[in-house]
Parts: sequence; C-alpha cells; structure tokens
Amino acid sequence: VHAWRIQRYGRDHERTFETATHLAASQRSLGMLAASTTLQRRVLAGQRRLLGDTHFWTLESELALADTLVEMNELDEAREIRDRLLPVVTRILGPDNRLAHWLNRPDFLVNNF
Repeated sequence: VHAWRIQRYGRDHERTFETATHLAASQRSLGMLAASTTLQRRVLAGQRRLLGDTHFWTLESELALADTLVEMNELDEAREIRDRLLPVVTRILGPDNRLAHWLNRPDFLVNNF
C-alpha cells in the first residue's frame, strides 16, 4: 500500500504520510525499530516541508519518533526532542492536549518495552 501511495500521490502527500506512519507503527510493533525510525524520520521531514513544524501531524510524528527512540534506548535524542517539543506543543495545542500530557509523563524517558 505504501509503495502504491508513493506511485499514485508521490512521497510528499498527506495520504502517503498517513500510510507511512501506519507502516512505521507496524514495523515498531514487530520489533523492526531501525526500519521504523528511518521511515518515521522520512515522514517527519516530508511533513515539515508540506505542513510546517507546528502542524498537529508533524508534532505527533515527532513525538512518535521520540517514543521509538526511547524503546531503542536512544535517550539523549529522545530527551532533546521532548525538551524542544514540550513548550511548542503546550503553546500551540494547550497544556491539556494529549500530546502535552504524553510529553509531560514522568516516565517518558523510561523504556517500558
């Protein structure tokens, strides 16, 4: 499906990003963490180009990347993402938004997998 979406819509299309996000989540669930982070980074770069740094989907994708990085024990990069995202998410989406709650979890940087 992802390859078909790329062919039909191109790499930088919302539908392609949506499919790629689901594929990355499936890869993560299957333990294919390196492949998942590669795809997550590609999606994030495209969303930044197409939607901007502060669009909800871009912020959500970056949070998903940070969460996968925690699972990979790449805590320094995950912490950098969290520290950069938290004030942006709080300012744009509000402190009660689910992304803000997720970033504020005391165990955000704890690998529970």
